[in-house]
Order: sequence, then C-alpha cells, then structure tokens
Amino acid sequence: MEHGLIPIIAMRNWGELGNLLAAKTLARCLARHSEFQPEVHEAENFFPRFLEFGEEIRRIIKSPETVDTRRHGYLSLMDEVGQLFYPGFEDDERVAEPLARELDSLVDFLRQARPSTIIGTKEVISRLLMAAARQAELPVQVVNYITNEGLLRLQVHRSRSLEHHLVAFESGRRYLINDHDYLPHQVHAVGRLITPADEASIVENPDQSGGTIAKLGSTDFRVLIFSNRGGSAYLEPLRLIGSRNRDVSVLFIGYNDRQLVNEAKELQQHLGIEDMQVVEHLGHGEYVQSVRWLSEAKYPVLVSKTGPNTMLEAAYFGVPQLLLKSGLPAEDWVGRFVEEHGFGLGFEDMSALAVAFSKWLDDPGEIVRHRHSARQFAEGLLDPS
Repeated sequence: MEHGLIPIIAMRNWGELGNLLAAKTLARCLARHSEFQPEVHEAENFFPRFLEFGEEIRRIIKSPETVDTRRHGYLSLMDEVGQLFYPGFEDDERVAEPLARELDSLVDFLRQARPSTIIGTKEVISRLLMAAARQAELPVQVVNYITNEGLLRLQVHRSRSLEHHLVAFESGRRYLINDHDYLPHQVHAVGRLITPADEASIVENPDQSGGTIAKLGSTDFRVLIFSNRGGSAYLEPLRLIGSRNRDVSVLFIGYNDRQLVNEAKELQQHLGIEDMQVVEHLGHGEYVQSVRWLSEAKYPVLVSKTGPNTMLEAAYFGVPQLLLKSGLPAEDWVGRFVEEHGFGLGFEDMSALAVAFSKWLDDPGEIVRHRHSARQFAEGLLDPS
C-alpha cells in the first residue's frame, strides 16, 4: 500500500448522494490539510446488497404516502437490514451466513490494499469493515465517520466494538455516551465539513433551466422553497407571498416532481409573482450557489424538509429556516436541532409552518434574529474554510 493512503467507503444510493458527497468532502479536506492520500470508494461495489436496500429506501421516500406511512415503511426495512447485519456480527470469529460469503469482495480489497486505517461513513459500513478486516487477518484501524447523527437511533448503525467514532456535534457524542454506554475516549465531536460550491450537492441532475442562478432576483427579501418529495403542500408559501404587496425574489425547486413544477408555474402566473424562478433540478454546484444567492439578501428564508444536508448548507451561509418534518426517522432530530440553536423552526405540518412564515413576512425582524443565531452557529460549529 502507498504510504498515507486511506480508503473512505461510502454509500452512493442510500440518501440522495449525501453520504457520498460527505465522503468526498472529507477526502478533499484530508488531502489539503494532512499528509494522507484519501481514496473514496462506493460501498455498493463491494457489497451489492446495499444497492437493493438503497433502491427500496428511494422507493419509500419518493412514494406519495403520508409521512407516517413512509416512516413505518422505512423502519420496517431497517428491521430487515438489521436481521442481515445482526447485533455483534462484527465481533464474531466466524460471521454467520449469508453475510459471511458476501464479505468476500471487501476482504479481497483489504488484502490487496493493506491499509493501516480505513474510514466508513455509516456505522453499518464500519461494522462490515471491521468484520472483513478480521476475516482478512489484517490489523486495520476502522474509523467510523458519522455524517447524520439521526441514523444513530437505529440499532444497525451502532456498535461499541468500534474504537473510533467521529460525530459532527456534541449532541451526537452525548447520545452515544449517555444512552448507549459508549466510552468517552472513543467518541469525538469534530464539527461538520460543508460541500463547497464547485462540488455536486444534493441535486445531481443537469440544470434544465437555462442558467437559473443568473436569472435570480436581487431584492432585499428572498425565499428559497425546496420541495424534495413534499408535493403540493409546498405551494402554500407561494400563496402567502402572492397575498402580500411586498417585493420578494423566489426560487422554487420541485425536485424530481414535474407535476409540482407545473403547478408552481401556474400559481406564479395566477398570483402575479414576477420575480420567481421555478426548476425541477439544479446542476453541478448550483444548489450551493443558490443558497449563497439567498444569503446575500437582507431577509433570506429557506423553506424545506428536515434534511440534514439542506439544513447545514443553509446554516453555513447564515440562512434562517422553516423546516417541515419528512417522516424519516434519521431526520427527526433536525427540526429540534435548528430550534435548539436558534436559527430556524421545525414543524409537523405545513399549516403550522405557514403561520410562522406569515409572521416572518410581516415582521422581518424575526428573520434578522434567526439570522444572527445562524451566523453564530456557523462560526462556532461548521468548518469555515
């Protein structure tokens, strides 16, 4: 193995590319600021079953079902995943079938690369790496790099046998130590790296809007409405904007939802909102650029679901947020998190969110107060470079 080479194993299709992007951002940081030479690999290439699980997760989260139904479907799938990755398999001298034979590709990779350290970006990946290293009879140090602390609420993503856990925030560290008896010296809160604007972000498809960023307005009041499987509920903020005599620049993203995009355009015409762009996708880095555009306003507001990446990217730029519960257990913590740090509010339903949005529209001082907290949070807990 080349000196200093560290493989980073991440999921591609489990979480809308967020996990893979977190791995690439970590690799970029290690390459710039250390002697290490990181190398990102997709876990699905070593363990094809992850492809099946990822596709089922995608089916669940994109279904038109209710929030509670999606939550139930996701938890049922995690029960199935937990049966394959049974508790303690990473400590077994002989891993039980059928999991044992599915480790072969990962074992071969470790024997060829012979790394001294390897990083997994979900605990289920790190557990697999630990089991494969034992089967390969190699003294590999496995580092568990946790990109979404909400996943720690699921048994399949927890193991006290791993020696090194890196979490983004102190809240995640407290949870593992206080609720699951992890040893304090094993868990470190290291902050969160944010994907830069020249990397693909949470939207990966080519821009189909003809240069959306250049068309965005420059008013003091700017709103980004991002619906990721949220449906027509996300049209309500547009109605509130249209009912007020206020200059507002709007970017509406109906991610992978052509019907919602068409409805938003029709509503725009009906309400007479002139300064508004509606897109289904944004391309390479354009989402982060759009958040930067949002942050340059005197009164910026993000309306979206409780997605960790979306929340943190906006917080990095000091943007106040109104977030709607998605129904995914791994995102339950996000609404509470923004409220705890004072830069946003979380809601169970759109009607409650709409009430808060109306207040912010009528009293921009609320936006200013939340923005101050967002900037404090970004300066203290997010990577500034």
